[in-house]
Formats: sequence, C-alpha cells, structure tokens
Amino acid sequence: RKRAGEVISMQWQPNEKWDVYLDLVAAQKNNQMIYQAMNAGTRANTVIPIGMEFDRSDCTVGCVLTKATFANTFWSLEFRPMEEKTKFHSVNPGFEFRPSDKWTIDGHFNATRSTFYRDMPTVLLATRSPNSVISYENKTAGQSPVYSANLDINDPKNFGWYQAGQGLSGLRMDLYERTNTTKGTRLNVN
Repeated sequence: RKRAGEVISMQWQPNEKWDVYLDLVAAQKNNQMIYQAMNAGTRANTVIPIGMEFDRSDCTVGCVLTKATFANTFWSLEFRPMEEKTKFHSVNPGFEFRPSDKWTIDGHFNATRSTFYRDMPTVLLATRSPNSVISYENKTAGQSPVYSANLDINDPKNFGWYQAGQGLSGLRMDLYERTNTTKGTRLNVN
C-alpha cells in the first residue's frame, strides 16, 4: 500500500482591503494485493448438517458451533490478484474584500475530482460435488478451527473446472472505474 498527499496554501494581501488565497489538495493511493485461499463451502446453500454440537444447550442468545459434519459441500482454491488506484485533486480559491469598516465581502469557489480504478481478476477451482463431506471441530479456545475432508485436498487431481454454472469454478474479470467531480461556491456580504 502506497499513499501520498500534498497540500499547498497561498495567501496574498495586495493592500489593507483585499485578502486573496488559494488552497490546493492532492492525494493518491495505490494498493496491490494477492489473495490466495482454500474455501470450504456448501452446494447451492443446501448443506446437510450431521451431528452438530454447540458450546451451550440454549442458543437463544447465541452460541458457538464446536463440532459438526457437513455433507453436500465442496472445497475450492481461489487466486485473486488485485490492484487499486485512487487519485483526488481539489482547488479552492477565495477572497475577502473590506471596502469600508462596516462592510466585508468574502467568496469562495471549490472544485474536486477523484478517480478510482480496481482490477481484480479471480481464478476459482472446485472439487466435484458428489459425496463431498467436510468435518469441522472448534473445541480449543484460542485455537483455529480444524477442517477435514473425505477427499485429499492436497491432491491437485481433485480440483478442476467443476460446477461452473454455480459460480464455484471459473474465471472472473472484475474491473471497476469511477470518476466523481464536485463544484461549489459561496458569497457572503456582511
């Protein structure tokens, strides 16, 4: 992650009646990330829970799942590099004019422009659906839960372009671009 910001402020008073100023603001941010994950999920939200155990018997105010076996599941490998770029610029000129001791006129203009860009392609490979079972255990406080499967998730032959219609395998090309602009003015007479 890289960030940079700049601010320039200038003021000029040509005489006792005038003050003129200009504020400039610029900022930019660049993010680069690589997301790699092993996902355990359910097929079309129709998981079949078997032997679920919780940390308490009454879950009306919430509880934690400590052990279960889930049928109708899948494993997937996900690889997602991401690059983001954001830029922001602001121009803010203004003035104050005092024609007499009883009068003051001041005005201000501002204009901003920001651009956002994100490129986030994703590659997903999933296991086959039939007979996929995942076991889950979360019994030790402060430790990560343990997942296990009835198939070897370390064997690349178990992963492929399966279930593409459900979005579990495939290539996704997510590209976002956005530009925002604002303008504003004000004038005060006192």
